[in-house]
Amino acid sequence: MLEQDDHHFRYHYQLGFYNADGEWLDKPIPKKHQVEVERTLNRFYKLISDKLTALECQLVPAEQVTNELSVTAA
Repeated sequence: MLEQDDHHFRYHYQLGFYNADGEWLDKPIPKKHQVEVERTLNRFYKLISDKLTALECQLVPAEQVTNELSVTAA
């Protein structure tokens, strides 16, 4: 989620996955998917950071997010 505050966009995200019934589970990512989720998250972070920089805006983590983009495996 992104929230705008002047020339800053604060982000936070929730890691988890959808089960077979389509219900969101707020659980650690299964180990077999950890590398791909982390790769996708880092790629998205770079793309959105570059776009916001071009607009003279900054991307900053919300208070509940650490600066480190890491995925914890189950």
